[in-house]
Amino acid sequence: MTIAVAVGEIGLFTYNPVLGGPMRQLRFSYVDLSPSEFLPDPAELPFEDASMEMDLYGELSDESPNLEAALEMADSVGATNDLLTRGAPWIGLLAMEMERQVAVAEEREARARWKERGEGAAGDAPRPQLQLEPLLDAAERLVQWHPDHQVGDYARLYRVYALGHLKSSTMDEDALIDAGSEALMQTSDPLVQDVVAQQLADAALGSGLPLTEEVLDVVAAIHDDTESIGRRAPLVELGMRSALAVRDTTRARAWAERFADSLDARCAEWSEGCQGLRDELDVAEAWVAVDQEANVSSWQAGVRVVVQRCAEDHPPPRPVVTGQATWRTSWEWHEWSSNSDLLADCVEAAAPLGPPPPPDQQITLHAFTVP
Repeated sequence: MTIAVAVGEIGLFTYNPVLGGPMRQLRFSYVDLSPSEFLPDPAELPFEDASMEMDLYGELSDESPNLEAALEMADSVGATNDLLTRGAPWIGLLAMEMERQVAVAEEREARARWKERGEGAAGDAPRPQLQLEPLLDAAERLVQWHPDHQVGDYARLYRVYALGHLKSSTMDEDALIDAGSEALMQTSDPLVQDVVAQQLADAALGSGLPLTEEVLDVVAAIHDDTESIGRRAPLVELGMRSALAVRDTTRARAWAERFADSLDARCAEWSEGCQGLRDELDVAEAWVAVDQEANVSSWQAGVRVVVQRCAEDHPPPRPVVTGQATWRTSWEWHEWSSNSDLLADCVEAAAPLGPPPPPDQQITLHAFTVP
């Protein structure tokens, strides 16, 4: 087992054995909008029966829309800007969703051409991005025009989508924090809360998002009001990562306890991702323990705490300090890298923390300083 310990900055890191050094985990938006899951049924909307608007809304809200047909319908009822300026909230939502689907289709076509020309392999041109400026503009206007309407909540969701999508031209972390905070504070719609929380939790994976205490209180209230493990998952990840981002280990400790409480149930539903969840909890517990002298629930977190405490006096020199250990009645360390020096002496002298590991457990340590 490999344990990578980042010293100097709270964050979630992995060790890249190919490159031979620490590598910040890539941020990636796992959230994509699926309008068929949250848009109202067309029959519930104030469209006239058999109207072009009704047909267009029905096409766009389908799981596999015919974009060409939708664009033809849009030409019949007016351009996107015209649809937005009519002022009817649900017509505006229809126009906003059309902007998203047009951008996705154009990016898909541009990516296919990019691959055909071999530009990706040759490194001659960057990968095409989702051009989401029109969508972001539409979302901003709908929030402004319908701030207290359900469409305003959905527009806030689309705005978070545009600002947080890794492959988009509109990705902006600072704006994402503001937009996501507003969405969580303003809406009571569970679907909007869930998608926004997941988007922010994914964005926070690398180094956290510094949300305010007020927003974290709202996230905690939403979490504690639901018993759904599925709903709690992104909320607890967002809360813990954000508390760590601002080095609020008191809040991080509370979120880590929530995280631990739901871990077994989440692992039962998502076995392939269980180890990653346990690793994340270990990292969080270690930072809390270093700051607050708190207990840790795993031996892995205990190793992290020992290394981090030793590194306060003996920071690991660049690029990385490595060592190996085997558990007998305590850790027996060996195979330290030549640059380990005082850090190795400190780690070897420290008493193990947390529950004991399995007999003969072997680990390889990578300790590195984050600039």
